[in-house]
Amino acid sequence: WGIGRRTAKKFELMNIKSVYDLAHYDYHLLKEKMGVIGEQLYAHAWGIDRSDIAKKYTPLEKSYSNAQILPRDYTLASEIELVIKEMADQVATRLRQKQCQPQCIRLFIGHSMYESTKGFNHQMKISATNNTKKLTDFCLQLFRQHYRGETIRQIGVGCSKIVYSTDIQLDLFRESEEVEADAGLDFIVDSIRDKYGF
Repeated sequence: WGIGRRTAKKFELMNIKSVYDLAHYDYHLLKEKMGVIGEQLYAHAWGIDRSDIAKKYTPLEKSYSNAQILPRDYTLASEIELVIKEMADQVATRLRQKQCQPQCIRLFIGHSMYESTKGFNHQMKISATNNTKKLTDFCLQLFRQHYRGETIRQIGVGCSKIVYSTDIQLDLFRESEEVEADAGLDFIVDSIRDKYGF
């Protein structure tokens, strides 16, 4: 636990091949070579966890996301985009429930095991919004920019850089009535879902 590829390579160079080797390695040398991580891994090798469980954990940054492994491999861009739209919609609904807006959106696409590449994970800065249409458009923009026709098995949509506000950001390129109408539509859809489910 806590040992990734890079750390494993470092350990290999130090001739550490097992937890036993780690536990019996020179503590001061390990600390000198790896710093705080070396100290922690050395302690873990001896079954010691110095975490203060009484201390309340507060995440560095709140984020909202939705990810799923698809029931089968998807090859049609139109089908993949439909799933992305549904997931962006679900995330947008949660954002409105919490009365917050993201300033960054992320799209993760995992390829099928039969593809030669694993997939892609890209994000972009956006103006603070929790509008379903806007968030969906941003996700689709990321998808269309980076999708090259691969077979897809996993999709994830995430929002971060959260600001807590119910204000609506007006757009220079759209009429304010149109922006307000979109917000009203989101509110109506949310009300229907609260009553009847998603």
